[in-house]
Amino acid sequence: MTDLQLWEILAVLLAVVYLVLAIRQNIWCWAAAAVSTLLYLFIMYRASLYMESALQVFYLAMAAYGWYQWRRGGADHTELKVSTWPGKY
Repeated sequence: MTDLQLWEILAVLLAVVYLVLAIRQNIWCWAAAAVSTLLYLFIMYRASLYMESALQVFYLAMAAYGWYQWRRGGADHTELKVSTWPGKY
């Protein structure tokens, strides 16, 4: 198994951790997402997949934005409510 494969396994595991924490509505999901994204950025760059690397930069920015929004809250720093949409949306 190569080093890149080990990094990819770790990135996948952290992506699963992100998903589990997001389901549990835990703010640490964004940290897991950021680290997973950084690992994918490294992997994609090493594989010369430069546009995929650029996409990872976007995902990293979205993880930072998600963390910020979760910490900041809604209007007047109120708790952001998790809601669901009906199937027609």
